[in-house]
Amino acid sequence: MATKTKTTDTKVNTAAEMNTADTTAAAKTVKPAAEKKTKAAAAKKEAKAPAKKPAVKADAPVKEAVKESVYLQYNGIEAETQELTERAKQHWADAGNDLKDMKSIAIYVNANEMMVYYVVNDTEKGQFSLA
Repeated sequence: MATKTKTTDTKVNTAAEMNTADTTAAAKTVKPAAEKKTKAAAAKKEAKAPAKKPAVKADAPVKEAVKESVYLQYNGIEAETQELTERAKQHWADAGNDLKDMKSIAIYVNANEMMVYYVVNDTEKGQFSLA
């Protein structure tokens, strides 16, 4: 019986061919990594971008402020609270004070005495007649 021997053709690559093959393979592996980096950078930019606010419709009705009025009535006298506030501010200014210095005002109405008392900036007091 005859024995067959397998012969294998082996190719010997030159150094130049091996260098080219390694460079091509390296380029193929670098390319996906570069793509991953750009995708990651794009994702970061999207994450940093501020959230967009919903657009306001031009047809949306504008709600107007409610006009408020409070009236005090006693013994035939009627006074609106806004008017009493303005009178108290003017009374305080007439006493030699500057309205720019006013930070707060509290107004007390004593209908039995027909007097309006006020306190400006929690320290300065004044009064005037309700009539």
